[in-house]
Formats: sequence, C-alpha cells, structure tokens
Amino acid sequence: MKSLSKRIPVALGVNPNIVADWVIVCIKVRTDSPRCFVLTPKEVSRLAYRDKYGENYWLQPAQYDTDAFAERWERIGSGLA
Repeated sequence: MKSLSKRIPVALGVNPNIVADWVIVCIKVRTDSPRCFVLTPKEVSRLAYRDKYGENYWLQPAQYDTDAFAERWERIGSGLA
C-alpha cells in the first residue's frame, strides 16, 4: 500500500515487479476526501515507466488515477477462499 498526501507519482524503486496480491494507492489521505486505487502487481509492472535519468521506476498519476482502478474494492473480493 502506498499512501500519499497529494496526487503525485508513486516510487517503485529499481524493480517494477511487486511481490503482493494487490497494490493499493491512496491519495489525499490527510483530507476529508481520500481516494484509493486498486491494482494488481501485473498492472503496476505494465504501467510503470523507468526514469530516464536513473534506474528507478515510477507509476504516474495518469496511469493509476483512472475509473478502472478508482475505489474498485470489489476486485479484491471478500477475502474468503
């Protein structure tokens, strides 16, 4: 999970392949109207871009802040297997 006070790029480090079941990006966490985006690790890897001045990968706001991911908690399911 990444929590951000603003709508900014998410730092992914030198490897955009995240080992997790889900990636949740939350923005505006210090406001009365936070927003969360639910992505799979594969989606994050596919959407990540490499910094042209270094080795780090980033997830740009335009990539995660979409209707496809916004508040899509149903993608996770109930958690009961």
